[in-house]
Amino acid sequence: MEPIYTVKSVCTKEEYIRYNRFILNKEAHLGRFYFLFVAIVVIWIIACVIKGQYLECAAPLLVLAYIAYAFYVRMDRKASKVYDSNETMKDLSAGYEVKFYDDHYEVKTPNGNSAVDYSKIHRVYFTPDNVYLLQGQNVGHILQKENFPEGLEEFLLKLKDEYGV
Repeated sequence: MEPIYTVKSVCTKEEYIRYNRFILNKEAHLGRFYFLFVAIVVIWIIACVIKGQYLECAAPLLVLAYIAYAFYVRMDRKASKVYDSNETMKDLSAGYEVKFYDDHYEVKTPNGNSAVDYSKIHRVYFTPDNVYLLQGQNVGHILQKENFPEGLEEFLLKLKDEYGV
């Protein structure tokens, strides 16, 4: 059977870090938690200023700095460490091929092949540069739009609507 579309993709360290940040914000809702923490700290700072306790404003500012560090810098460092420790992921930086058929897609990597039925897709996310095909809450494939053949993005949008992902 001939594929409808074929696209070549790569998973570099930078690409994986961007994917990880996006998925954590979308699936784990880290952006909402971050906003909630920042709102609480801002209220804390306002309360300190209103009371005239300017020295106590240092504590919430330190908490705010730690929250920013924990949510962004630390998250990216962990993703980088995961990428560096996983030989399979490093092999994906050489490239892999994704073929789309009528009822499934296949991924051919340097380490092997896998086939995923469209009904098993957990989510499909579109970003300005990539499309993320998730098979689970944090497992998926990165597809660079710059490598898309004509019509693939529309095909994926149709799949997203058809399967409600």
